[in-house]
Amino acid sequence: MCAIFGVVGEVEYERAVRALQTLAHRGFDGEGIYHKDGLFLGHRRLYILDPKAHQPLEREGKVALFNGEIYNYEEFGATSELEAIIQSYPDFSRLKGMFAFGLYDGKRLYLGRDIFGKKPLYYYQDESRFVFASEIKAIVSYLGQKRFNPKALSGYLSFGALPDRHTFYQGIYRKFAVKPLDLSMGI
Repeated sequence: MCAIFGVVGEVEYERAVRALQTLAHRGFDGEGIYHKDGLFLGHRRLYILDPKAHQPLEREGKVALFNGEIYNYEEFGATSELEAIIQSYPDFSRLKGMFAFGLYDGKRLYLGRDIFGKKPLYYYQDESRFVFASEIKAIVSYLGQKRFNPKALSGYLSFGALPDRHTFYQGIYRKFAVKPLDLSMGI
């Protein structure tokens, strides 16, 4: 188990670091941060397969981080799962496994998740920022607020499940799609 966290747009660095710390229980073997104006990418690491694969990984003008396993990473000629994500850019459909990832190509942030949604990925967006994480509590920590979503409660009580991409927090959503979310936020 690992965790990813990121902010695109207006970034408050110290707040982002504190939010990443809320995910420490998901990966106590290491932490990595990539930060520049308008972009913060953070990762908590639990070493399972490759203890040398530090994240976020910067290669070929791209920065990537992920949580999970890429079963077919060797098909890309990659020596690690994270390299397979970078090498599969921009067509991530060939990736097989259970994963959630973020990849910044210098202009856009792509978020992707495996077809079955095995690894969690949540996001929030307003006029000035886009925030994503492996757990909702990191987003709530970064925003500094909790707003209840009555639509989610209604759906849960009616059907025993949350409707579509909703969560119990207003404005925070679950990422479902196989296709990456393409954000052009003018970093």
